[in-house]
Amino acid sequence: PSALDILCFPNIRQLAIHDGSWLSHHDLKHVENWIDFWCKSNVFETIFVNQPTWNPELDPIVIKHK
Repeated sequence: PSALDILCFPNIRQLAIHDGSWLSHHDLKHVENWIDFWCKSNVFETIFVNQPTWNPELDPIVIKHK
């Protein structure tokens, strides 16, 4: 991925999740394809790991870079 992909992807993905009609309303099929491509990539699966909902009573989660 390029630096631009890394910077933009999380934000654009969240926007698309928050407002599911946003992409289709603005006819941004190429952006939808771009999101789909990165969501299916090994990079995404490695970085975007679901974590439990934050709870102040639980121990912190430490994420270490390889």
